[in-house]
Amino acid sequence: MVALLGLAGGARADILAYASGQTSNTTSSFGVLDLTTGSFSSIATLNNIFVNDLALGPNGTLYLIDGPFTTGSGVAEFATINPASGAITNIAPNTVDLNSIDFSDNGTLYGTTYTGTGPEALYSINSATGAASFISDLTGPLATTASQLRFIGNTAYTTSFTPPSDLYTIDLATGAGTPVGNTGLNQQNGLGGAAGGELLDIAATNPGAEVVSIDPTTGAATAGPSVGRFYVFSLIATPEPGSATLVGGALAGLVAFRRRRKRFVSWRHMSLRLMVAVAVFLGSTFADVLVVPNANTSTTGNDSSGSLAGPIGGLEFQQVFGSGQFSSVPGNLLITQLAFREEPGTGSIAATATSFDLFMSTTTYSPNSLPGNTLITTNFAANRGPDNTMVLSSGPGTLWGSSGCTGAGPCPFDMVFTFNTPFLYNPSRGNLLFDFQVTGYNGVGTGQFDVENFGRTGGAVASVSGMLGSPTGQVFDSFGNISGNITQFGFTVVTTPEPSTLSYIALALMVLPIARVKHSSARLRCEKHGQTRSSS
Repeated sequence: MVALLGLAGGARADILAYASGQTSNTTSSFGVLDLTTGSFSSIATLNNIFVNDLALGPNGTLYLIDGPFTTGSGVAEFATINPASGAITNIAPNTVDLNSIDFSDNGTLYGTTYTGTGPEALYSINSATGAASFISDLTGPLATTASQLRFIGNTAYTTSFTPPSDLYTIDLATGAGTPVGNTGLNQQNGLGGAAGGELLDIAATNPGAEVVSIDPTTGAATAGPSVGRFYVFSLIATPEPGSATLVGGALAGLVAFRRRRKRFVSWRHMSLRLMVAVAVFLGSTFADVLVVPNANTSTTGNDSSGSLAGPIGGLEFQQVFGSGQFSSVPGNLLITQLAFREEPGTGSIAATATSFDLFMSTTTYSPNSLPGNTLITTNFAANRGPDNTMVLSSGPGTLWGSSGCTGAGPCPFDMVFTFNTPFLYNPSRGNLLFDFQVTGYNGVGTGQFDVENFGRTGGAVASVSGMLGSPTGQVFDSFGNISGNITQFGFTVVTTPEPSTLSYIALALMVLPIARVKHSSARLRCEKHGQTRSSS
């Protein structure tokens, strides 16, 4: 259950899904299901609507197949559902008994039927009009037993609706089902998505139900957390593997950086590589974390962000951190990750975005207006430092998500951003600034960020927020106070080497130009004699 639970000791990134389950003979509940903990946050009650399946489209639209509880009181529909309110907009009647829908990685929406008598069939669906195009009848045992359809990439999977249930792949051209293996689950189970290379399923138990992960190569099922009832669900997004731990995130960033490099590298680039390698060698090789404000490392903030729910559209959010907050670090910081946490007792939150970019820089502006300091301005562009660097770019998908916590707190730092490009920060050169730029923001739930409020003069952190595209934002809240999110940074330390060590480095770097000259001379001699120099 690594995909569900994460690695021990790491900052957990919960797997969230839009879900619906029957709550009475005439109602269903729609909301967000945390597959890591089993908790469900209701968004809306659906009267006389039974949801057969949900599918989150590549454009962020959530689709569903529904039908009435009471015969004759309505028709089955292919529709969309607003993730923020639960409002349903019908697109077309479901005239072919579709029971399950999902998008493949190439963006095609497929569906399968469930009539109870068979043969069940495979369709492609026009998501704009709801028109279903017949592909083929399902064959073999799936002809009468196919359950929820789900994709890993462009491979279709389903389980059989008979005990004990088997896992199958479906040929999208012929409808033929190929058995993968037995899951050992009872007949009431349904796939909901894939995360970490495993299929996620909910299987009925007595009483209630449980989340299970299924190995797509063997069909073996592993039990996870209990849930109150059976749900159909569609993952909001698959978390990045590196979000499990700070160490894992840092290594993933370094590997990604290496893979982006060209196979054949010039001598100049080779010199740069050596210098980077030397810098990493000289610094600490372990990952570390630091919370800013330092005083809130194990203490909950004195304020909260307010509601993060609802569609907002485009937004920009900057936050500056005083360089003194990094004084405990014996050197420069190669920052690979940052994370936020929730204010205790505010509930869960799940936010998606069409796109988001995260920048880091070193700025001369301060989080406070104490003597000698210049407070961060309302002008986004002016606040950015000369070393402004994009460290992460992603979307569409999950922006952040947390199940929150209760009690005195503090909550865990479980809203994690692992950088694609690490940022080297030298506190002696100024204060640290991050700059979030988000399009298509939509938040679901009641959760709020854990915030520290410093009053009118400011303190260790300060923030500026506004609409994306506007040149200015807001520094002070409605009471004239300055505050900021409590933030955890993941980093490695890069220390300054001893002078003797620098001498060895300089000597090593001096060899490279000599080698380059020799390499060039050899190439010229070969070309002069009409030879081709082979690489070895």
